[in-house]
Amino acid sequence: MASLALHNILTHSQRTTMCASLDGPDDLVTKNLEQHVRDGVQAINERNFNTAEYPWTGAASDFHTINPTGGRPPVDNIVDAIRIMKGICTHCPNHQMRIHSLVTHIYVKEGGGKFAEVFMNGDVSGSLGLKRGVWRPMVTVWSYRLTEGEWFCISEESIDGVQEDAM
Repeated sequence: MASLALHNILTHSQRTTMCASLDGPDDLVTKNLEQHVRDGVQAINERNFNTAEYPWTGAASDFHTINPTGGRPPVDNIVDAIRIMKGICTHCPNHQMRIHSLVTHIYVKEGGGKFAEVFMNGDVSGSLGLKRGVWRPMVTVWSYRLTEGEWFCISEESIDGVQEDAM
């Protein structure tokens, strides 16, 4: 069987919209959404900021970001989010992220609508205020909404994390 990444490439290359995942059983949606998060982090680390390509096409038209620590201003669309991330990577050429774990919750909101949240525990280095090789823990929540059989990312919220041995 082809790898999940290859499956996503083959699936998305035949579609006019390149969503984060097609709907299906929760375990398959979980795998696809978590792969979408991994692909997004990889795209940032590799400086792929073309919003016309996957994984950025997996963002909803009303995508927005929230960054309560003030490292990035909030935005209300993927183009501005990528523009800001590209600016950070230009200003901080050593900026890198890594993922330690992902946990996904899929749920139906009261009143209708199917949603998912992917919780990412990871860390960042080479960013504003961080020298290369110094890694700051972070937690990011990627929220998704099912729309007409396709999952799209509707928001990203990042906060500083806590090292496990500090808890």
